Amino acid sequence: MDPEEFEKNNKLDRLTELFTKIIEGKGNKELFELYSNDIDVLLPREVITVIDRIMKSDIGMEELKSGISRILNVVHLQLKKPDWKPDPENYFFHFMQ
Repeated sequence: MDPEEFEKNNKLDRLTELFTKIIEGKGNKELFELYSNDIDVLLPREVITVIDRIMKSDIGMEELKSGISRILNVVHLQLKKPDWKPDPENYFFHFMQ
């Protein structure tokens, strides 16, 4: 894929493409470098959304099982980051005081 076309795709589409390639066993250094900007700012909810998209595709369950393990190896650091930070002024417990 040429770089201009790559940038036109939205992030979820690019991640779906990346995860599908990983499941197909096509993950390599060049692929991860191409998608590094998306991987670095990946949110846990985006992983869930993309995995859901892939689960609805025609990829077999056995491929999905091993592929999702490989995906988690790639994105595990990003999954440890908090997805949101509560606003102390609008947080539920603030109103209980």
